[in-house]
Amino acid sequence: MPKKESKLPLIIGIAIPVAMILFVAGAIYLPHLFAAPPQYDFVYAVQKNQYNQQYYYSPQTFLTYFEVKDQKLSPKAFPAYDATIDYKAANIMNSLQYNNNNIVQLFSKINPAADQGNNKAAYDSQKALYIAEQTRVKENIQLYVYSVKTNEGRPSTFDEASALRLDSNALSSDGFQVTQGGYNNGTFFFFGGGGYTQGYVITGSNSYRKRLNLPEGFVNILFLGWKI
Repeated sequence: MPKKESKLPLIIGIAIPVAMILFVAGAIYLPHLFAAPPQYDFVYAVQKNQYNQQYYYSPQTFLTYFEVKDQKLSPKAFPAYDATIDYKAANIMNSLQYNNNNIVQLFSKINPAADQGNNKAAYDSQKALYIAEQTRVKENIQLYVYSVKTNEGRPSTFDEASALRLDSNALSSDGFQVTQGGYNNGTFFFFGGGGYTQGYVITGSNSYRKRLNLPEGFVNILFLGWKI
């Protein structure tokens, strides 16, 4: 009578790959499950179109006219009149597209003894253009306050957002940051059930990583600061 073959090698051959998969999965997911979650909400901006919808366009222009300074979101002020600057020699609206750091640097110097009447009129004109464009940008930006607890963003007015204290550092005080990167929308990616998608995630130095419910595709998110 032939000797019955043992199934042990087959069982071991199947068990080893499964154990490796479970080990890798545990190494990835267990640190996340036990990691402390983020504590601070954050404020972000998305540019709108003429139909008051989220617009597929970079909202970086917002930083040309607004800033988070001294923990407050506020409009950038147009510099005071300087008699040594030639305000007639530059078109500030064109120049600001390429330099949003220092408006004064956009203009050349002149002799203070020059015709200050025309120069002051040019200054007033440049300032009016700047304020008008600043207002237009403000009206075309939608601000949101994102709750890390509910994982949802709610619309905010500029006045509401400017009343908040914000930390504009990319890294929060508890060690988290918002980044654009891939995530898998399946429950257990070793066995399918989801595809690799570009989106936004919040990550921490403690191995925490979570997908954020932010607009995807070509909608760019402008992070403004963590709510203190």
